Amino acid sequence: FLAPRSLKRQIHCLKMDGRCEVECLSFEDKIGGCRAELTPFCCRKRVNN
Repeated sequence: FLAPRSLKRQIHCLKMDGRCEVECLSFEDKIGGCRAELTPFCCRKRVNN
């Protein structure tokens, strides 16, 4: 059972072209949070300007 708040965070992460992970990789930026227990970070590939 997912709490509504954590589900909302996961959807928000996906809309920002991110994914929920335990740790962000070296070429990714941490852009927010997801579920606190298993996948706490929302990660997205770093954009080079």
